[in-house]
Amino acid sequence: SSLQAWIDEAPQLEAIGSIHDYAENRYQAAGLIERIWRKSPTNVPWASSEDMHSLSLDGLRVGNFPKLPVVTDFSHVRELKLNNMDCKGMASDFLEHFSGLTALEMDNNEMAQLPVQLERMPNLRRLSLARNLLYMTGENASVLRSLSSLEVLNLNDNLLGPLLSFNSHAHLRRVYL
Repeated sequence: SSLQAWIDEAPQLEAIGSIHDYAENRYQAAGLIERIWRKSPTNVPWASSEDMHSLSLDGLRVGNFPKLPVVTDFSHVRELKLNNMDCKGMASDFLEHFSGLTALEMDNNEMAQLPVQLERMPNLRRLSLARNLLYMTGENASVLRSLSSLEVLNLNDNLLGPLLSFNSHAHLRRVYL
């Protein structure tokens, strides 16, 4: 399977002093990804139905994300947490499979660009991108403008810049800068 190939893949070289057990983290992440794909909480019988629609890979240092087959569909997932993964801009292709999200957290990942895949998440209500390296370039501003259903936006501890605008966000109730 594509997940097994990803687990077995050699890790990318990281800066000296940044040592992570990629194989173990990938193994854990693959199990969580497969479980949510099956929509089955059989491995965690105490899980609520909310858990069936939420995927958290928080803190797992995986290097890069798995390349999933194009037909892979995670549209049933409503909440995705990718915090503290040091993923920079490597989550873009992975996000392509999560069109049904209502909440996305990608805090503390050293991201400089907003993933363009956000434009294909019409139900996104909560977005947290705190503690990244985001600056509102024309492209980033365009992606943010497309998120017209946002109610909560967290951009704490980012560079931002003068192009930041909320004119197209009629539903926005809370903004954290």
